[in-house]
Amino acid sequence: MTLLRPLVSRSFLARTDPRVRLTSGLALAILLACLHDPRALSAGAAAMALLCVAGRIPLAPLGRRILRVNLVLLALVPFLLLNPADGPGLLPRWTLSAGQAGIVARVLLKGNAIVLAISALISTIEATALGHALSHLRVPTKLVHLFLFTVRYVDVLHLEHERLRRALRARGFRPRPSPRTWRILGQTAALVLARSVDRADRVLAAMRCRGFQGRFFLLDHFQARRSDAVFALAMASVAALLIWIGRP
Repeated sequence: MTLLRPLVSRSFLARTDPRVRLTSGLALAILLACLHDPRALSAGAAAMALLCVAGRIPLAPLGRRILRVNLVLLALVPFLLLNPADGPGLLPRWTLSAGQAGIVARVLLKGNAIVLAISALISTIEATALGHALSHLRVPTKLVHLFLFTVRYVDVLHLEHERLRRALRARGFRPRPSPRTWRILGQTAALVLARSVDRADRVLAAMRCRGFQGRFFLLDHFQARRSDAVFALAMASVAALLIWIGRP
């Protein structure tokens, strides 16, 4: 559930228009995913790291997020890149060629740069402000509502799952590799799903009683300032520099 919680920033990032941060973060993430030159990827990762430092992003949650991403990427390396090489022994000798090592390095650079960009520019936006920004950017209303309700109720469903787990442990259930264990786990997942559907019906009925007609009314609107234009220009300059470095 920690991935849905915003990173607190008490710097110029917190005062920048969420629309500018959202569009800049998405554009840089897409650009970094499309780059292949190691120099451009290294420059992008360094630039995003400097932005995190300048934005006073808390190091502990940021470090945990980067560690999880790197563990996932490293776990995929043996399945994607390592090939058995012919050797004198009875067992195959696993080697990593120079070209494959370059691919691993590029994947790690891309993953870290994208995580740093999203952490600095998007994860510092509160959920309600992010939904507001998505609405201003003409994202379909149903998708905005789905995002806001997911952020609002994902912790509730997580706590419901934790209560079921505690109830199972109190009754002596211990997971084992057996058909009975898989049956109980499937029944638990089905129960969480059924309770989530029931809660969704109750929430919808309560909202209709309060006059909900398919859209949220926004009382406060974002006001773009000169500093927001300067920040957008700076991010565009970073993107242009990365494209220039990574040119063939």
